[in-house]
Amino acid sequence: MKIPKEIKISGSTWKIKREKNPQLDGLVVSAVTYPVTRTIVICTSLTGEELVHTFFHEFNHAVMAELGMHNCNIVNEVEEIIVDNFARIYLQTFNMGLKCRTKKR
Repeated sequence: MKIPKEIKISGSTWKIKREKNPQLDGLVVSAVTYPVTRTIVICTSLTGEELVHTFFHEFNHAVMAELGMHNCNIVNEVEEIIVDNFARIYLQTFNMGLKCRTKKR
């Protein structure tokens, strides 16, 4: 699966970037979603199934942001469980073939 450079969610454009060391609160992470700027950043070292799963995981964070779920005071750990399980279901359901492009952008 080719990871897009941008996607539309509920009419809003989200940018997807690849960076060497994405950070969240000063910590290096595999990926991060920034709802205010509508940006998803994914680590360039991720490949294959891990890359696709991470993209879907962050996509789900973006969907939740667009739906206003951040206003529901969902505990972070619960949101992580929700988005991760949906990402796993997407992988299983769509069986993406996992031919991912890992070329740096």
